[in-house]
Amino acid sequence: DFIFLDIIIPVLGGMDTLKAVREDRRYKNVPVIMYSTASDPKVVELCKKQGADDFLVKPNQFNDLCRALDSIIGSQRLL
Repeated sequence: DFIFLDIIIPVLGGMDTLKAVREDRRYKNVPVIMYSTASDPKVVELCKKQGADDFLVKPNQFNDLCRALDSIIGSQRLL
């Protein structure tokens, strides 16, 4: 399982959704990949500090998503 989350989404917003996911014990350990047109390193760093496992910048290549998923799957095998 994983959550693929855009920063700009209606109502709550991606960062607030990420925070809510990390505070909910049911989803606390579900990996989150953030997805955005924002490529500012400060935004990427903030997302990771808030609990994102990875960050992909739009537009991206399919291989970038595969790399992120491979990383998540690999780290879950270690648990």
